[in-house]
Amino acid sequence: MKMLNRNSVVIIKRFAVKTLFWPACPLDDDHCFDRIMRADVIDMAFQDRHALYLHRADRNNSDTQRIKNSLRKAAIQLVILVADVTPEVAETILNKWDTSEPVNGEYAQGSYDYLLRKQ
Repeated sequence: MKMLNRNSVVIIKRFAVKTLFWPACPLDDDHCFDRIMRADVIDMAFQDRHALYLHRADRNNSDTQRIKNSLRKAAIQLVILVADVTPEVAETILNKWDTSEPVNGEYAQGSYDYLLRKQ
């Protein structure tokens, strides 16, 4: 079992989000993973507000729980692959950190992070 830190979990969540969504301009460190998981409805208003668009445009509001389940499953599979743990441990690792907000004002290293830093 490999121990993962917060930055590793952030990157895993980013990859999981990219399996279902196109993050046009990521608003937070984890490409809105935690915001998606807390959302009541993932409709076009949600997608526009978070600059995050489903790859499949044919999804509708009733698919919200299915989208969340697919996202959670993708993230768990990535944690299992990287950390060599059971699915239950992988879910615990994902829930360990709220990765929507920066730690001490710093974002994890990423390709769009320069957009998020105050100049």
